[in-house]
Amino acid sequence: MYGERIRQLRLANTMSQDDLVAKLHAYGLKLTKAALSKYELNKSAPPPSLLTKLSRMFGVRAVYFTSESTVSIEWIAFRAHSRLTERVKNEVKSHAMDIVEKYVYLDEVLYPCRKPNFPVRRKVRCLDDAEEIANALRRKWGLGSAPIESMTHAIEENGGILVFYDKHDGSKFDGLSGWVNKKYPLMVVNDKMPDDRLRYDMAHELGHVLMDGSDITPDKEENCAHRFAASFLVPKETTIKELGQNRNSISLEELGLLKSQYGMSMAAWVRRVKDCQIISESKYRTMNIIMSKRGWKKVEPFRYNGDEVPLHMKQMFLHALSEKIITPDKADKLFKGISVSEPDHADVAETNQSIYKPSEFLKLSKNERNKLMAEAAEMAFDDYDKNIALTAFSTYRKGDIYEY
Repeated sequence: MYGERIRQLRLANTMSQDDLVAKLHAYGLKLTKAALSKYELNKSAPPPSLLTKLSRMFGVRAVYFTSESTVSIEWIAFRAHSRLTERVKNEVKSHAMDIVEKYVYLDEVLYPCRKPNFPVRRKVRCLDDAEEIANALRRKWGLGSAPIESMTHAIEENGGILVFYDKHDGSKFDGLSGWVNKKYPLMVVNDKMPDDRLRYDMAHELGHVLMDGSDITPDKEENCAHRFAASFLVPKETTIKELGQNRNSISLEELGLLKSQYGMSMAAWVRRVKDCQIISESKYRTMNIIMSKRGWKKVEPFRYNGDEVPLHMKQMFLHALSEKIITPDKADKLFKGISVSEPDHADVAETNQSIYKPSEFLKLSKNERNKLMAEAAEMAFDDYDKNIALTAFSTYRKGDIYEY
């Protein structure tokens, strides 16, 4: 128990055993790498002094090391560059586990009866199966055939767990997927990717969690996940509607405009129009050669600026905090990185000015009071100048004033 928790905490903070030993030395605790390894493998029980140091260093409570995780993850697919080390792969998984434990805790406390709106995994044997599964998911989620404004929102709204990993070189890690407690679909993607690539990676991992490729080779399964991603982002009927049934030629600039509308890269669009048989295989190869010569395989000239930010866990966190389901102290211990402080009034804008009570204001000198009043009048000028409701009133007439 202790060992798994120590290892998870170390990896979630992207530290090697050497890194952790050095950090502990800096904190005044001498420990060898061999001893740390024994603790992590549960071959030896760590002393209380080590657990105390670790809890202070990483901002967790000591009980963290004795508590058993209520989360189990069945990992399905890990996409990464061949040079990505096992250590980094484990760091990604540990980071995901850390987020997932918090997510599941909040979800089960707030919504104990809610179930994710995801279909049962289906066998996939060919690319057409992948396309049909993507279309079926669009129908289940009521997305129609229009562009998906936010992949993040679509997945989170239906009960999927998204983890954005941003602690390592973005060129080597692509995506990771799995099922949490056989209930929640989990997708881990690289936050350092451009928005269009991020959307595609989310769709790709979504394909992995929904498709069972046990009857086909890993390469075919990966191709099916690519087909699912493109089909989910841009259905076949939409592709044909935008570009026509048969084309002798398609300009890359035309695909660039479609990228900015649908949030799918130009490279993925080139493959999509070939898969939909809008262009021939030879034309597909020609377009790829042109993109490669122009350097567009690495950096495309058309940008897509999306709004892909996971918000559901933070929303659940604030919900639980405001309803006092969790205390601020527990929130601070369990959910590092999410602010628990709130302003007294939500509509009060931040200013650098001091706020005086009436009694304090009257104690100021006349010049100080005049200066503050002038600044306040200047700040309020635009409101009164543009809002007729603040100025459309009549002055009092003599008959309007009554004495009692």
